[in-house]
Amino acid sequence: MSREKEVTEKAVALVEQAKGIVILDDEQYAAAAEFLKGIVDLRREIKAVFDPIVDAAHKAHKAATAQRAAALKPVEEAEAIARRAVAKYREEQEAAKAAAIKEEEERRALEQTALEVTAESAIAAGDLEEAKAIYRDLHQLMKEPSVQVTPKVEGVTFREIWRFEITDEKALPREYLTPDLKKIGGYVSAMKGESNIPGVRVWAEKVVAVGGAR
Repeated sequence: MSREKEVTEKAVALVEQAKGIVILDDEQYAAAAEFLKGIVDLRREIKAVFDPIVDAAHKAHKAATAQRAAALKPVEEAEAIARRAVAKYREEQEAAKAAAIKEEEERRALEQTALEVTAESAIAAGDLEEAKAIYRDLHQLMKEPSVQVTPKVEGVTFREIWRFEITDEKALPREYLTPDLKKIGGYVSAMKGESNIPGVRVWAEKVVAVGGAR
């Protein structure tokens, strides 16, 4: 049996043994304490068995990750450049389209007004055929496409991403602030019962330390 399997089976067996702990007197307390010491010893044994395996895997993972990062770096750079170029062209086209639509709407409004005036003049003159022809032109004018849109490319879509930057930290509302838990923890560890931070409750918990382990 391999050492890995051996220590794993020992660890699994500990759970049922721990569930059976009953402490009603000093003798049972001493037995439970010895059992706890055995658990700590097994923890050390498991680490001694598996740490070399984990370290080797970690080194291999780091090496593979570094190789992947080196291969991906130029790809990501190229992708960023291409994305900027595509987005820039799209934005320019959208701006040009908006300006063209406005210009086209103004032109159509003027042309529509002119045709309507001409049609009314034809009706007033009794020339109904001319009026019908003018209204047909007017109807066709309204059906014509206004502005050519940017062509769509399959698999490439656009979406809006709203970004932000903080311009004045002091002006931020309280609900958007995050407590510095690391700083608070360091202060409490140092000051212990003398800690005094408004809005923070500090207390001590007893934990069992076996052979220096926590």
